[in-house]
Amino acid sequence: MKVVLSGGWGYGNLGDDAILVSTINIIREIYGAECKVVVLTYDVYETKANLTNLVNLEYIYIVKNVHRIIVRNACSIRFNKFDSYEAKYLYRAKFWFRAVRLVKRVYYKLLARIRERFFSMRRSGFKYFESTPEIYGADLFVLAGGGYFNEGWLDKTDSVLLELEFFQGQGIPIFTVGQSIGPFSKDGKARTVYSLLRNVTKLSVRDRRSFDELTAEGIRATIIPDIVLSEKVSNYAKSNTLVIVVGSGGLDQNLEATLLEVAKMVEKDYGFKTKIIVSRRWADDCFAAYRLAEAFKSENVGLDLVIPRNFQELQDEIGVCRVMISQNLHGLILGWRASIPGISLNSSRKFESFMTQTGQQNRIIRKGDTREKIFKCVSEVVTESYDVGFESHVEIFTQGVKKNLTAFFSNHE
Repeated sequence: MKVVLSGGWGYGNLGDDAILVSTINIIREIYGAECKVVVLTYDVYETKANLTNLVNLEYIYIVKNVHRIIVRNACSIRFNKFDSYEAKYLYRAKFWFRAVRLVKRVYYKLLARIRERFFSMRRSGFKYFESTPEIYGADLFVLAGGGYFNEGWLDKTDSVLLELEFFQGQGIPIFTVGQSIGPFSKDGKARTVYSLLRNVTKLSVRDRRSFDELTAEGIRATIIPDIVLSEKVSNYAKSNTLVIVVGSGGLDQNLEATLLEVAKMVEKDYGFKTKIIVSRRWADDCFAAYRLAEAFKSENVGLDLVIPRNFQELQDEIGVCRVMISQNLHGLILGWRASIPGISLNSSRKFESFMTQTGQQNRIIRKGDTREKIFKCVSEVVTESYDVGFESHVEIFTQGVKKNLTAFFSNHE
């Protein structure tokens, strides 16, 4: 058995790296430990380093994805990877750094567009697959996790569509699992996506709105929560810590001030310390985290700032905390599977579905919500973190996700 596995790995997004590990574990459990897994990634060296010590690398082959072939180094400029020291240094020189990075991004994007226009992206991608021996003899193609079908990252979307088109042309069964579809403002892109998704063998999405939109188009799909939620982790000794996961969007001044008050409140009332962390090792995420840390320190709030090097370090840093406030979905997911209740600072479709699936829908902070609501949510999650029944609730949830995924993968004909 040989499975070709594609997704969002190699871009410094540690949540997507968690999806990769969980997907490999599911595949091996169902198809056997000797099943060959060909991992398509943007950065071969990064993905190999991330998988080392987390999965057995025997029978795993890591090769470049089509996106790397098409855009070359464009994403290396867009998604930089930093540690804590570099984040601090670059934050202080952020205007110069961002100017240089913008010039490089434009340069590589122009190169990518020239390649698409004059050298045919489709022909380049197909030629690459046809000349990659690891692809030969594939029995199944799996596109796992993430939101790759939208207009926010068009060159990635086009590359994923190219992969689907190639394997459909080869007559190889295709599973797309854990997707968030859309939203689309351009009918042309939506039609292209839907036309290819109609022909996949099996399709699961992780949010209700994607499911409803696919159903309206006559496309059969099922809802299964994020594949990372199929595995529970429970080997962490909890400390009285509030962890705040910061994203590239940063925080507006009002929300930043509110989080500062929250940190002071949990320190005074519960003896909690605060940890600021990122789940993506991207420049903008690191800048946002460092800015928030500087604001906290200016008010003498004790905290730790952590820029994880890999997915496992992120999980370990989150796992020892008690409560979470997050701008990023996989911060919430990695917290939940470690029995950490959370508060979402994002109300987009995938966040709404996750929070509803886990019974935390009243803890989504929306624009215009009062400080009183945020404080109430914080008090609730602190109380819930000490509930002896909460861990059992998480265990039952993850077992249900695992059962649904096992059924999904069991028949690939």
